[in-house]
Amino acid sequence: MYGFGAGLGHPWLNPDGTFKVFCKADEGLCLAVRRGALVLAPADPDDEHQHWFKDVRFSLRIEDEEGKPVFSLINKATGLAVQHSLGPFHPVRLVKFNPEDFDESVLWTESGHLGRDFGRIRLLHDVDMVLDALPRDEDDGGGVRDGTTITLTEWAGGSTQSWKILYWSVEANKTCGGLFSEPTCRIYCKADESRSHTVRQGACTDADDEYQHWIQDKRLGSRIRDLEGYPLLSSSTESPVTPPMVPQTRAIL
Repeated sequence: MYGFGAGLGHPWLNPDGTFKVFCKADEGLCLAVRRGALVLAPADPDDEHQHWFKDVRFSLRIEDEEGKPVFSLINKATGLAVQHSLGPFHPVRLVKFNPEDFDESVLWTESGHLGRDFGRIRLLHDVDMVLDALPRDEDDGGGVRDGTTITLTEWAGGSTQSWKILYWSVEANKTCGGLFSEPTCRIYCKADESRSHTVRQGACTDADDEYQHWIQDKRLGSRIRDLEGYPLLSSSTESPVTPPMVPQTRAIL
């Protein structure tokens, strides 16, 4: 065991719980660390080697070519972060997580919201290279199984390349449709950038005040848009921002 409590000793690291990561080829197998390697293992909520923290500290500043924010995956039991492999078909590596260092080799992006739908886990600088649970040779029975190695391959639409990242807690996944796994943002106006939008009277900016943290709900963004933005949801109150009047919208079908 790594020896730290919740968040590997970092209170800001996923206070709502840890995640499980699994692919479409077999939802009963989860990402795990075994003997220093990243593999698939039979899902077991009591096995902390299958529990992952999602570090999204750089998500508001660093995006891939499609505008998707970055994140890192850190194993709860070992404190190891998932690191890029040395190339296609090479095993994905693991490296000790150090929050004081900036390391692009542990930054990944999602093709969509993997808390709702299966999608790709991609390299920051090459979105066509994706995490893949490389199946065994057909001569050996094929398919994923306990101990399957995790590699990087070029996206080909395979079920071993399609992933979900969900909280181990069923209740946490129900909260706002999984939106709480998204990074929060701050809202302020040009007149006074030291004050932030909050669910009460205007307040001086305070990163520790969850009433000033907001999540962009973009689930309908591909079909219904106004001229500028998306609905917003407070990460503390779960109450949507309601405009004084319904704006004109247009549907993209």
